[in-house]
Amino acid sequence: MLLSQGVFAEDLQEMEWEVFVSQAKKEIRMSDELMITGDCLMIRMNTHLIEYKMWGSNLRRRVDGQGHELILQQVKTAAFEPVLQGVRIDVSDTFGQGYSVLIRTPVEGNSDGT
Repeated sequence: MLLSQGVFAEDLQEMEWEVFVSQAKKEIRMSDELMITGDCLMIRMNTHLIEYKMWGSNLRRRVDGQGHELILQQVKTAAFEPVLQGVRIDVSDTFGQGYSVLIRTPVEGNSDGT
């Protein structure tokens, strides 16, 4: 069975999105601090600073200002919005598809254990 190039590319985008969400959830939930400045999501985890930011038509991940991991490709827009105890990530790709996820950090209990 032959698939068109467009269908294959869209399926690949979906897989990339799932991998990105899985990694972002893990890092955000383990974070000490979340910061959003413009089009950049910064996650402080222990002594490391992880950045997710647009780079051309890609979403790039860097750690401590080093590296060049293209976590999502063929991205038209990416937006990070702070929400109570977390972040909302909205991405649209060059194929006209939109993706969105809301990731919350664990809520720490009060000093009385609640």
